[in-house]
Amino acid sequence: MRFWLTTQWPHLKSDPPNAIHNGVWVKQDKRRVIAEMAPGDLVWIYESQSGKAIVQESADGGRRFLRRRIGRGGVVTLAEVVEPPGEDLASTEEQYDDGTKAWWQWKATTRIVDSVGFIPREDLNDVLSYKRNNPLRGFGTENSGLMEITPAQHLVLQSAFLASHEEQDAIRLRTGSSIRGRGVGGEGPVHLALKNAIALDPAGCLGEDGLSLIQMEFPFGATGDRIDVLLRDRLNWFVAVEVEPECPASHIAGPLQCMKYRSMLAYLLERDVTEVRALLVTHELSAEVRARSTRYEIECLLVPRLDEVYAEHASCS
Repeated sequence: MRFWLTTQWPHLKSDPPNAIHNGVWVKQDKRRVIAEMAPGDLVWIYESQSGKAIVQESADGGRRFLRRRIGRGGVVTLAEVVEPPGEDLASTEEQYDDGTKAWWQWKATTRIVDSVGFIPREDLNDVLSYKRNNPLRGFGTENSGLMEITPAQHLVLQSAFLASHEEQDAIRLRTGSSIRGRGVGGEGPVHLALKNAIALDPAGCLGEDGLSLIQMEFPFGATGDRIDVLLRDRLNWFVAVEVEPECPASHIAGPLQCMKYRSMLAYLLERDVTEVRALLVTHELSAEVRARSTRYEIECLLVPRLDEVYAEHASCS
């Protein structure tokens, strides 16, 4: 895995108000710079405070200016590269209000990892060992707007980005769970044992490095719903875990709960639903449930039975 930093102009005023920076582009003569990116790489996206307006000319000689919003002047998104860089077939040469032109021909497709944090330009300059007032114009390798950063620089940015919204995340979680709904009730020993095993050792039980426990039985106070186990992963995404002892072909409750919890967490935390994961964990999983769940971006995990733990819980009940 490699780490990158890219710069982008603010969104156009005509873009949706909740538009998120995603993807990496370089001009037609900078292909060699972006070619080194690979799926799994992480890229930080810096939004400048201003950017050039796009000029559109009509057949009758008229001109329309697509102007930009005022940018935030800082790092606004962490994204992960999901496809090898290639030509953006939808791109064309753009003309700008200062008389210049550019063709952003090469693109690396990314998925959003975190779009709610923020690192001011001055702090970014500190990490890069630049002067704090550096405007970051002509930035990147060969002035491409893209450069590779070191793992150490990435870790500093990651810590600062998470810290910028961690307190607000905690407040939203507390607010969302403060009104108590219905009790748990009706939980069998198999379900309870698997849930406890996940909470005690998320990474080991689920076979994924970087998982950590936030809370068991996380309640949505307003609705009375409860997530069996709420985790964070290595990218600091929230992971809603729904535990089901068995998922035969006719089973629909677990997947429906996963879809609901994923959307509810995203709404509560005020972030894109793609930044929240839903994981269905079971001892028996039919091919039908797996295929249908995959279609709706529900992750399914089959884990071995823990018979000794079940026997212990059964003897105590």
